[in-house]
Amino acid sequence: MTYSIIPVLRREYDDGEYKAISTTKSIKVTRFSSCELLAERVLESILDKLLIYFLKGVNIELFIMGRPWLNSDDFNVKFS
Repeated sequence: MTYSIIPVLRREYDDGEYKAISTTKSIKVTRFSSCELLAERVLESILDKLLIYFLKGVNIELFIMGRPWLNSDDFNVKFS
C-alpha cells in the first residue's frame, strides 16, 4: 500500500483563529520507505517554511495528514 502524506503547520492567533500552511507537496510513502529520509525531508520543508513565513519563535503545531495513494491500476475500468 502506498500512502500520500503532507506535513501541515498550524498556528493559533490571539483571536482564536487558526491558519494552516502545507510545508511541501505530498510525499509518497510505503512500508519500505526510510524513516530517516522521510524525517529529513519533512524537517527541511518545515525549516524552509519557517523562514518564508517568519514563524521563528511562534507556537505552531505539526500535523501529518495522509491518505491512500490511488494508482490507475487500483481501478477495474475497461477502456474501449
